[in-house]
Amino acid sequence: MRVLLIADRSFAARERSMLDRLEIGLADEGARIVRLSPENESHDNERSLSARLHYHDKGGALVELTRLRPLLRDLADLNMPAPEGVDASRPIDIIHAWGDGCWDLATDLAQETGAALAMDVWSLDALAVARRSAADRPGARASEGVAPTWFAPDAAMHAEIQRQMPSAASRLTPWGVHLGEERTPLSRLPDSFSIVITGTGRDASACTQALRAVGALGAEFPQMLVFLDAAIIRRRHAVWREAQSLGLLDRLSVLEDVEGRRELVVQADILLQPEGPAEHRTLPLDAMANSMIVIAQADPAISALVHNETALIVDSRSQGAWQSALRSVLEHPENGVALAQSARSFIAHERLASAHVRSVLSAYEWMMGARPIAFGDSQSGKVH
Repeated sequence: MRVLLIADRSFAARERSMLDRLEIGLADEGARIVRLSPENESHDNERSLSARLHYHDKGGALVELTRLRPLLRDLADLNMPAPEGVDASRPIDIIHAWGDGCWDLATDLAQETGAALAMDVWSLDALAVARRSAADRPGARASEGVAPTWFAPDAAMHAEIQRQMPSAASRLTPWGVHLGEERTPLSRLPDSFSIVITGTGRDASACTQALRAVGALGAEFPQMLVFLDAAIIRRRHAVWREAQSLGLLDRLSVLEDVEGRRELVVQADILLQPEGPAEHRTLPLDAMANSMIVIAQADPAISALVHNETALIVDSRSQGAWQSALRSVLEHPENGVALAQSARSFIAHERLASAHVRSVLSAYEWMMGARPIAFGDSQSGKVH
């Protein structure tokens, strides 16, 4: 099977590790993969053996029209042989789009090539875009052979897709991560411990209240180190001033590209996620997989966040609520360790990257007609 993975700029930067894992897993099963990324995308997987194409993501409708022809030519020039039983006139079999910023391009490519189209619905905002797209041209895409299948990153989002778009085709393909080495969070608590505060900065109040909770514990826990997501500062400069007024600057570091630099983030003890944006991200899953203690805003749209099983869920937006959650694990670290172990077990049983790859392969097969599809000459059958 020939698969084109396309992501918009924001998603490609934020979830590059997941996209790389999926690419490797699909290729390991014998699929032929093409990665289509925005021009000048800063990251490329140097170990990749897949074909790489780029698209121009700036400009209006004229660009939408003019960029299709070279992309179609580039796909044809790859000359990938079609698997047995599949239309050989098509240059690609499946187009899988990540991030709603590339959905229009993915739809146009599917229309021109006759490929089956999958769209990953990673947020409630993306779901709203999907609904508007369907409402703008009811039945038109289907008549042109481009009726998307909507992929859901977890059960809660899948239920929401089915509720809001009951007639649309959808599949549950839970995102997954690799299991890190088991460790004990807060093991150096008498000497030092670290907190990573991550977010987008869209909810300034939530970020400020969480930061105030951290600041209020500063005198009591002088060994505390704080790492703040640069995305919050860029969007909300007042958060930096708040950190300054709280006297946190001598123990605070700002982290650029938090979502892309997972290897650093997952070495911390606590992940604090003050916003509840109904956006699915693999960073909390990576934190759980690496025995971090996750403290997060309540978010019913994300089924991986379960109070006292995978995370401490803060229902109130107040400083006191965040402070209480932090204190519960700092004063009783054994509670934090038990929570981290429970969350890691959840990842091991429910959210491994290998399970994500298997669910995507199954969805592709279903999209192609619920019949066995030749994936190539995979010898081991292993999925990474």
